[in-house]
Amino acid sequence: MKQSRKAHNVTVVAPKKVRSQMKISGAKTIAEYKEIRAKKIQKWIDSHFVEGSVKWEFDGANAIKVTDKTGDSMLVQLSEID
Repeated sequence: MKQSRKAHNVTVVAPKKVRSQMKISGAKTIAEYKEIRAKKIQKWIDSHFVEGSVKWEFDGANAIKVTDKTGDSMLVQLSEID
């Protein structure tokens, strides 16, 4: 007795390219690089939170810690900030 085998269609989805760091170009000095980075982060904060409702600080080399007025906080990876 022969067993029949059905072919299965499988779709493989490639993962999205993940950046490990925020892209910053055009800086001529380290100080300028840091200024551009801070402005990009602040722009992202301003577009995601009500003005003045949160503060942010670096948490290691690859993330910022965002804290609101109640003391609640969250970590945001720099790779999520464009």
